[in-house]
Amino acid sequence: MFVIFPNPARLPIDPASFDPLKLGFKGLKGGRDPQLNNKLRIALLVHGVDIAGGPGGFVSAAHGPREVAHTLEAWRSAVRTLKAELR
Repeated sequence: MFVIFPNPARLPIDPASFDPLKLGFKGLKGGRDPQLNNKLRIALLVHGVDIAGGPGGFVSAAHGPREVAHTLEAWRSAVRTLKAELR
């Protein structure tokens, strides 16, 4: 399983050294924006990827290199779409 952390408090996070354990459960799961979660899920669906509404999703042994590559490209496209909407 994976969880998407949207950083609602806009913490200064370095992706290379981010330690989710320091935030704890409440820090990671609290402060969610249902509208943003829904927009992200819709943007991913447009690109052929479905995630749980958490936001997050499940991974399994059935996800091989092709599925991972497709999911990553869908993620890039979804984030670009959402960023463009903010401009």
